Amino acid sequence: MATQAERMMKLFACGKSAYGLYRIDKNQRRADGKVEGKAHTLREPVSLELWEQHLSGTQGFGIIPIREDDLCSWGVIDVDDYAIKLIPLAKQIKDLPLVLCRTKSGGAHLFLFTTDPVPASLMQLKLREVASNLGFGGSEIFPKQTHILVERGDFGNWLNMPYFNEKETDRYGIGPNGKPLSLTAFLKASQGKALSQEQLEGWTLEAQVGDAFSDGPPCLQVLAGRKIKKGNRNNALLNVGIYCKLKYPERWEEELEPEGWKNPIRKVKPPRLSDFRLEPVDMDDVKAIVDMCDSSFYGKRDKAILLSLLDTGARAIEFLSINLNDYNYITGEILIREGKGGKYRSVFLGKKSRRTTRAYLRLRQDDNSAMWVLRSGERLTYSGLRQIVRRRAIRAGIITPSLHSFRRAFALNMLRAGIDIYSLQKLMGHADLQVLQRYLAQTTEDIKQAHQLGSPVDKARL
Repeated sequence: MATQAERMMKLFACGKSAYGLYRIDKNQRRADGKVEGKAHTLREPVSLELWEQHLSGTQGFGIIPIREDDLCSWGVIDVDDYAIKLIPLAKQIKDLPLVLCRTKSGGAHLFLFTTDPVPASLMQLKLREVASNLGFGGSEIFPKQTHILVERGDFGNWLNMPYFNEKETDRYGIGPNGKPLSLTAFLKASQGKALSQEQLEGWTLEAQVGDAFSDGPPCLQVLAGRKIKKGNRNNALLNVGIYCKLKYPERWEEELEPEGWKNPIRKVKPPRLSDFRLEPVDMDDVKAIVDMCDSSFYGKRDKAILLSLLDTGARAIEFLSINLNDYNYITGEILIREGKGGKYRSVFLGKKSRRTTRAYLRLRQDDNSAMWVLRSGERLTYSGLRQIVRRRAIRAGIITPSLHSFRRAFALNMLRAGIDIYSLQKLMGHADLQVLQRYLAQTTEDIKQAHQLGSPVDKARL
């Protein structure tokens, strides 16, 4: 007879590339209630021993649902609402092929299992539809990826598993009666609700919608049919405002505002931005700093960092958050996942930056998922990045440039190279051109050369 660990390993079937470890610090909680800790990814297959350690409380771990063949046999809606009422939610989904689990921070994981592996794209699509119709449209969906580039070393994102320290766990399943499920009951419920691929393809969930916004998007229809929770009202009003502005472009404020109410914000004038020029790092200084990098691990790493920081134009925090699976080794494309305002965008490395980055990555012997690391394998921090620039600048005998001056140099040099301003705006991740203009304060020589190219008198040969 199979052990509980063997049954869990079979239920949460996964790829063989990697798994995650998460060490919880119970004394650290974010303002929203999420328990803090340190995450670490290991490029090893999941073993039965890992499951045994997890269930016994020795070491918890996380699993990547998508396999190397882009299939998966489970997925989850990750509801990061730590004030959510789990018992009403359990009753709400009792007739759905979903299994509810409490997360380590008190949120909800809504698991969907299949009897056989299905395309990750299908699993993700169905879970997005269901999440939206349940009112959790902004929640994360696992699998996060629908395609894994195995040859590039990709492995996907992992999720912490339930029933850590099974006997005293706070990550348990919840039955339709609102009571915690034992591990045996959880396994039975999960297997009993598993769908075939045909059943999954045909499964739809009608949203609980109100009469309002019948011609609007599903998220608004769901909002109209449900009570808006405390803390979500501003977000709801924003969505209603967007709907009104699109439907009533000439009178959207009248539709949005209650009768007799005047918006006091109209009387507030926006602050005027100063006209000071944001100075870029001098290209000669960059060359001097790079020339200080030798052929050691630190030398090759620092050279790759300096050139890549300049070549991407990324903000320092964005740059440091890059992971190995965000980088396309062939094209040089880098996916920025931690952009300002939570926005994704792509930046790129040129040929020389790609060569220096390859030379650095060949010397790495750690298994950290981070792109930029210390010799010990830990992710490079903001203060560590500043120290790299400062140390190399001192050796070169120049004034230490700021990290942000690399971003300014990227913008100005791209403009001088002839890139159009709208493409530059996308590469920089700016919401509007007004912010970008502060980066593009050109020198007198730039303006002189522009005039020589377009002088109307010279062109007309008067």
